[in-house]
Amino acid sequence: MDSFNQNDFDVYPSTPVGRRGDHIQVPPPANKRRIIEGREFNGHALDRMQEQGIPSSAVENAIQSGEKSNGRNNTERFYDKKNKITIIVDKVSGRVITANFGNFDE
Repeated sequence: MDSFNQNDFDVYPSTPVGRRGDHIQVPPPANKRRIIEGREFNGHALDRMQEQGIPSSAVENAIQSGEKSNGRNNTERFYDKKNKITIIVDKVSGRVITANFGNFDE
């Protein structure tokens, strides 16, 4: 894994966040990859999470306790029925590739 600069982790309280049913538009690539609570997220996943108001704790919960299935291109898919979110994770690195509401394939 590449090293990160501390400036890559600056997040401000005024950063806009969407919510379920009221998404915001986040022009990609708005976010850089980062590690949150020991898990790596790519910028695309963080953009989707910000747009839809999906917290990293919900992503981790889906990975830990959601329905797991094989995805495409060496990925795993986790679906959390309670929060109704799908998370796609790289099998090799464990990096979160994308997150979205609903039960979807990649």
